[in-house]
Amino acid sequence: RNQELLYGVVKVGGLEEATTVVNQFMVEANRRAIQAIAPGRPADQQVILVSKREVERLINRLASGQEYVVRLLSAANYVTGEPCVLQGQAPCIQVFLDVTVNQSIYPLGETLATIALDTVPRQDRNLVESLNVLIASAQFRARQSGVVVDKVVLADNRAETLLSFLNAVKQVERPLELQAVTAREIYTAGPLSLNILALDQGKVLFSTSDFILPSGK
Repeated sequence: RNQELLYGVVKVGGLEEATTVVNQFMVEANRRAIQAIAPGRPADQQVILVSKREVERLINRLASGQEYVVRLLSAANYVTGEPCVLQGQAPCIQVFLDVTVNQSIYPLGETLATIALDTVPRQDRNLVESLNVLIASAQFRARQSGVVVDKVVLADNRAETLLSFLNAVKQVERPLELQAVTAREIYTAGPLSLNILALDQGKVLFSTSDFILPSGK
């Protein structure tokens, strides 16, 4: 229930293009539902159930020309091998559409979450747990503010960058704070791009961006 089958950022030029895009969107969503529930079934078997009126509303809304985030979500719980799908019955996987204008939510440099690191020396496990709490807090605030995609990108999205940052944090043998701040302007569609800052009494010592290698290195 409420699991996202498919999402896309859509901006079209009129009713005809909107109709084409929505039809393609629904075909792809249906294909993904089949892959999840009954792998190997014919891709053209219609399994998702959404009202014609809801689809028409989506087409008319997209035709306005604004940029939208469109998501198709499951309306109930379904399992692999759902009988109605395997037996080729009428479409039975109930879904619903969520449509939101893709607009700016946060500017570059917005602080989304802060966590204190008071224990010294710092163990790897505790440091990772604290970082996970920090990221989860930032995600929660972002969702509350209207960011619909949970994907998080830390710095340049390289594990090596994050590990270098955490190793530097371990070397500082005094209480610190970690802050999650936006690494770029964040829109409704996400992703949630973050830099993590290490602060000592309110002063930034370093951040994940300091450990990003130059391109090609």
